[in-house]
Amino acid sequence: MSWRVTRELGVDYTSARASAGTTLHYPILAERAGDGSTLIVDKLGNREVPAFWLEYRTLRVAPDGRVIYDSRAHGIHDAYGCLTRDGGIALLRVSRWEVQLLSSEGEPIRTLSLAALAKLPPMLIRATDRDTLLLAFVDRLFEVEIVEIGLDGQLLWYLPASGHRFGCPGSLQRLPNDNLLIADEFCSIATEVNRNGSIVWQFGKRRTQRSGQTDFPTRTLLRGCLTGDA
Repeated sequence: MSWRVTRELGVDYTSARASAGTTLHYPILAERAGDGSTLIVDKLGNREVPAFWLEYRTLRVAPDGRVIYDSRAHGIHDAYGCLTRDGGIALLRVSRWEVQLLSSEGEPIRTLSLAALAKLPPMLIRATDRDTLLLAFVDRLFEVEIVEIGLDGQLLWYLPASGHRFGCPGSLQRLPNDNLLIADEFCSIATEVNRNGSIVWQFGKRRTQRSGQTDFPTRTLLRGCLTGDA
């Protein structure tokens, strides 16, 4: 016996829009802006170790598939971006320890230096609903520092590395209660922490740290990004 659809109610189909031949490698973030455009962060580089590679491409794509902004077209190969509340782009330059604030069209507004904020290399950025930026700095597994800064670069909050709290964050989100929700790629868990760093909620079976798993190749990969040897 075979089945076939004879009638559907309440379903509308739209034709798929072509992406003009753009190839994504390891897309790790997609955000929809208020104007209907979509910001995409694509992880590039070494296919053998995609989880630890620090070469990123950020694109902003119009609803019709037109590319509004492409960091790689500007010669930027370490751009981890996110949307700000006003529709602009905050572009984390991983190997340069800075954040570039761009307009919705990708025009530069200003650059924020991160050199004085943390001891570890920057890895992840996320805008909040109160015009601030959350950043994670990671050098080794379980050595993670998190900061919150204003769009003027002022340090507002700092959570030092604990050596055990987070393995490797994959996403950050500020919650309405001012806590942080963190997806931990290495530990395979989602964790909510308060501003003191105490865990108040957790989901998933925590992956334990094994001997020899503390090394994290961030600094080596940063050197490779800067020299082209990685």
